[in-house]
Amino acid sequence: MAANEKTLALLHEKLTDVFLGLLEEEEVSAATLNVIKGFLKDNEITCQPDAKGISELEARLQSKSRLASVTPIAKEA
Repeated sequence: MAANEKTLALLHEKLTDVFLGLLEEEEVSAATLNVIKGFLKDNEITCQPDAKGISELEARLQSKSRLASVTPIAKEA
């Protein structure tokens, strides 16, 4: 039995609500993020971020990077 459009729209809405709730949690697992990413990709949901938003994201990611606080080991001569 095929689902009708109304039923599928409701399912889509409920999944979206669940995913939004999961993203509000303090820690989100990589598996959960991959499921959400797959949901967005499968439904061809995209956005075009502005340059300012990307710059802010890059700065936040760099500041949280484990490598940002690592001091390189000097090579012996």
